[in-house]
Amino acid sequence: MPKIIIIVPCYNEAKRLDIDEFLAFLSENPDMDACFVNDGSTDATHDIIENAKSANPAQVKTLHLQHNSGKAESIRQGMLESLLCPDYEWFAYWDADLATPLDEIHRLVKCAHEPLYLLMCSRVKTLGATIDRHVHRHIIGRVMATLISNILHLPVYDTQCGAKLIRRQEIDTLFSEKFLGRWLFDVELIARIQKKYSKDKTNTHVLEVPVRKWQDIAGSKLKFRHVFSTIAELLRIHWKYNIRKK
Repeated sequence: MPKIIIIVPCYNEAKRLDIDEFLAFLSENPDMDACFVNDGSTDATHDIIENAKSANPAQVKTLHLQHNSGKAESIRQGMLESLLCPDYEWFAYWDADLATPLDEIHRLVKCAHEPLYLLMCSRVKTLGATIDRHVHRHIIGRVMATLISNILHLPVYDTQCGAKLIRRQEIDTLFSEKFLGRWLFDVELIARIQKKYSKDKTNTHVLEVPVRKWQDIAGSKLKFRHVFSTIAELLRIHWKYNIRKK
C-alpha cells in the first residue's frame, strides 16, 4: 500500500466536520495521513482539528492560514506543505463534509497505476450506485460539465466532485502556481496537465472513477448566484491555457 496524505480544506466547518469519522478511518488505514487546512475559519474549526491532532499526532497534521483564501488556495498550500515529507507517494484532497465517503479512496488507489497522474471520483448515477443529489444542483452540474467538456475538448463527465488522488511527481507541476479562481481549480488542474502533456496524453494520464455513494450535504459554499462567476472563470482558464481542439 502506498503512503498517502489526504488534504482536507476547512472553512467554518465546525458544524459539518465529522472528525470522529476521519479519526476512525485513519486508525483503520495506517498508511494514510490527513492534513486539515484551516482556511481562516472564524468558528470552532481551529479547536476541532487541533484536538484531532492531539488524539492522533502520528497521522493528523494541521495547517492554519491566517486569512480566508478559498478552497483552491487552501488545498494548494496543504499540498505544498505535505510535499516537504518525502514519504508520501500519492496526494489526495477530500471535501470536509464527506459527501464522498472516505472509503472511496480505496477505489481510486486500486486504479492508481502507470501512466495515471490524476484520478477523480465521478458522480455517475447508475444501477448499484447511490447518488443523492438535489435536482437543481444536478441540472446546474450537468450544464457546467457540458461547458467544461467542450472547453477542454475532453470527454470529462464530472470535474467538480471533491475527491481526487494525484501522483507525487505531478504535485509541483499542478500546485506551484496559484489558481485563477476559487471554484474551478479542478478544471485548471486538467488544463495544466493538458498543457504539459497534450490532449491525447491527458486522456491517458487522467481517469474518472465512478463513486458507489455520494450524498448532497447542506451548507455548500457554492451557491446558484456563483454560476455566472464560474462561467467567467472557465473562460479565463480557456484563454490562459490556450486550449484548442486538435
